[in-house]
Amino acid sequence: MTSEEYWQKRAEEREKYWHKKSAATIEKEMADQFEMAAEEIRKDISAFYSQFAEENELSYAEAKRILQGSKFRVWRMSIEEYIEQIEKAEGNGFLLELNTLAMRSRISPLDKLYGETLMALDRLGRKVDVGMRSFLTDAYKDNYYRGLFEIGKSGVALPGVNALKESDIDAVIRARWSGKNFSERIWNNTKELGKTVQRAMTNAAHRGSDMQAMTDEVARYLKGGHGYNSAVRLVRTELNYVENMAALDSIKDAGMRYYRFTATLDERTSDRCREYDGHIYAVEDASPGDNMPPLHPRCRSVISGSVKGEKDARPRKGTRAARDEAGENIRVPADMRYAYWYRKYVDTRGSKYGIIKADKEVSGHASAPKKSNPYDIVDHLDRNGKTDKRTFYDNTGKPYFEINVTDHNQPKRHKYGKHGEHAHDIQWTKDGKSVRSTRNLYDFERKDNGDIL
Repeated sequence: MTSEEYWQKRAEEREKYWHKKSAATIEKEMADQFEMAAEEIRKDISAFYSQFAEENELSYAEAKRILQGSKFRVWRMSIEEYIEQIEKAEGNGFLLELNTLAMRSRISPLDKLYGETLMALDRLGRKVDVGMRSFLTDAYKDNYYRGLFEIGKSGVALPGVNALKESDIDAVIRARWSGKNFSERIWNNTKELGKTVQRAMTNAAHRGSDMQAMTDEVARYLKGGHGYNSAVRLVRTELNYVENMAALDSIKDAGMRYYRFTATLDERTSDRCREYDGHIYAVEDASPGDNMPPLHPRCRSVISGSVKGEKDARPRKGTRAARDEAGENIRVPADMRYAYWYRKYVDTRGSKYGIIKADKEVSGHASAPKKSNPYDIVDHLDRNGKTDKRTFYDNTGKPYFEINVTDHNQPKRHKYGKHGEHAHDIQWTKDGKSVRSTRNLYDFERKDNGDIL
């Protein structure tokens, strides 16, 4: 196993470890917090019905009746006290919304219930924010130090390693890599949840629903949409971002200049990650959400160090984990990319399992199409009817890899293989231009395509 194969394997293992740790710790903690918030709101709804409903039947007119006397004064005092607490805490949370309610001289029982719900959601948002911040900080530290350790373990001479500064970690965590940072997204989701709950309460009052119906509807929103499910999606996405930023920083601090993008080889993998799998990028060009994971919510892709850039990368002799068409664990060559794996082991097109076979043929002056069906393989035939080039297409129908059987009558330029046979890797820029690099065929490519070599 080469150093790069070792780093890649360790990166994949760390991603799985932290995914499991997230489910066992922060996600479980958040589930309890959402349950506590739901119970708090349930009690507020119960009090609301006991005061303003008759025999558990609520009329909208009663729900909108103006609060007066001691009921109004007690409510005003409680909301002003909570606003004072918010002003002393970090972050505004629902300060604006609560201030808007507190400034009103006339409120209804439904407004009162909404204010109490906002306070419950504000407390929830603050707990989730603190818990997620602590979890992501631990994840960054662990992945950074372990990344450096694994690189050094492979014999790379490391410069002096200093302890991480909390301010540097906080800068990573607070970065708006996807337009907003994790804290802003927590509050955006929580405020959307507040609006949804308010609409649910108003609609329930309009319908004259009983207490249980309103409670069940609010609980449903707390668990779905902008509630717990959204919080889990956020923590898993931000965790992937923090893991890969820690990996990037450890690669950079080890004095390395390149990283390799690795997607998970199974059918759940997104189209974007399939396209980037196996490519090597310069550390200085790294951009989360662009050429570095996460590329989408709940992304599972990782990066690991690469000694050389894509054009100069050497073949790797080890293997990487994958799944076959039945979902069984298998090992495939370390250099096998997603599109190649998918065509060979999943979308076999009726061929024998694990056999590469062309779908189409073109000949003469016609070249392989610039666009084809996803995962197509197209052979070009020379004047004698023999294949001189085989083109492979990715999940988007764009060519990503070519096998050229000859040296194009340029033996000095293509000093590859026995007869000049070589491969072209093709990358596509944002503006739709192709960038080609030339290399020797990997052993598995030579074996799989022996029918044309």
